[in-house]
Amino acid sequence: MGGITSGTQPVLSYNYGAGNSARVRKGEACILILCLIFTTVMFLIARFASVYFVKIFTKDEALIAMSVKYIHIYTLAIIPLALQYTFVDGLTALGIAPAAISLSLFRKIAVMLTLTFLLPQLYGAEAVFYAEPIADVVSAVSSSTVFFLLIAMMFFSGLIITALGLIGEYISYITVQIVHRPLVIEEKRINFDTPSRSMENPAQYEKHRGEPS
Repeated sequence: MGGITSGTQPVLSYNYGAGNSARVRKGEACILILCLIFTTVMFLIARFASVYFVKIFTKDEALIAMSVKYIHIYTLAIIPLALQYTFVDGLTALGIAPAAISLSLFRKIAVMLTLTFLLPQLYGAEAVFYAEPIADVVSAVSSSTVFFLLIAMMFFSGLIITALGLIGEYISYITVQIVHRPLVIEEKRINFDTPSRSMENPAQYEKHRGEPS
């Protein structure tokens, strides 16, 4: 799954830089669908075929039963994990790497590592296997929330900047109308090092035009 999300980052980055937001949205949707298909297939394999993989390493029936049980627990929330991978790597592709790194550290350290030490103390050693599915669900929710909030902030920031530009143009137009400065068309320049004369005094301007250079 990491290969899917990491390998498609250049596609998102290129279209984001080119201003093709429609293709970025389409690409992110396709990546999410691929990741959901992948995690669903892995979930089904873990549910119904994990025993065959365990038997490769041991023939002990008790150990096989225990291993299958813990595999089922560990992969319980693997499907929502597709959201975390898609949106975290999507943020990296869009140039928001600090948020992506923060979300990854939040899942691995703040949630999973904390639960790895906390759950066995509260519910016994077997509870440690529940740290992974809980971290998967929490990270999927947090990554999705942060991703859409940041995208919304970028959208509204664009609207605000556009509105400020329009206001600036409006203020500039009002200023021009209030000052009432005449339109000056410069035919040629004579004695360019001398101070320029304003068109506010036409008689003086005409006199200056008649002076020899």
